[in-house]
Amino acid sequence: MGGWFFSHWRRLEDTGAQNHPLVGKNPQSFGKVNSVRSTCSGERGKMAEPALAETPNIGGTADCPVLIEESTPARLTVRQVRDVYSRLAPLYGLWQKLAQGRSQEVALELADVRNGDRVLEVAVGPGTALESLARSNPAGATIGMDLTPAMVERARRRLQRGSLTRPALCQCDARFLPFANQSFDLVLASYLLDLLSTADIASAVAEMSRVLRPAGRLVLVHLSRGNLWFDRLWGFLYWLAPEMLGGSRPIQLAAYLPSAGFTVAASRRIVQLGIPAEVILARRTP
Repeated sequence: MGGWFFSHWRRLEDTGAQNHPLVGKNPQSFGKVNSVRSTCSGERGKMAEPALAETPNIGGTADCPVLIEESTPARLTVRQVRDVYSRLAPLYGLWQKLAQGRSQEVALELADVRNGDRVLEVAVGPGTALESLARSNPAGATIGMDLTPAMVERARRRLQRGSLTRPALCQCDARFLPFANQSFDLVLASYLLDLLSTADIASAVAEMSRVLRPAGRLVLVHLSRGNLWFDRLWGFLYWLAPEMLGGSRPIQLAAYLPSAGFTVAASRRIVQLGIPAEVILARRTP
């Protein structure tokens, strides 16, 4: 898979992904030391498979303690999440339109992209939101990343069809972002954190805080709790076969933000196809 991805990575070099000024200075690691990362070997033409370390569902790290206990623990490992979305990639764009289109519109509205911004979309999926972000930001820098190579490839094709050459794409892990501190004005992540364990949610949010500039904007979309029948049905299906639901379960995302240095500025609830979601705009404390 590493060689497969690198063949497309070479075609993405003209977007600035590999040598982008926002990428960490060490191209050997393409990430932080002792982190889960996408690794570029010193020899051009080869890219190593990302090492997917797993974090327990309970507890935290020394740098990012977890104080939230979710009613439904995550049931998929990070590796399983990647495998599930590799299989879902061909149909995920359709699912976005049917069940996530409205929440995505609200997320882009709250993001309020300003031409010239430095923008990062985490878990870019098939690139629907990334295309909108890039069109709103022709004078800025727009980067999309995803853990799943199949999603990165679909996003690349979408940008090509739209004749968008400036956005950069990379395959990496949200818990260990390969970017320098305070690199971005805006970070957007949709339907990602509700896949992760409590410790991994806290790690990913801390990373988003690290790469945001003071007063930078964070826009998050996640599955939220609904009415009683929805919660019971979703909970049963998640217990039965979490892969069938894409690994998503309702979480209390706003509770993770203060300890990572964020203040919630706005929150909107969206229901589409009977599925409830919350869209959060938070600002990094200066």
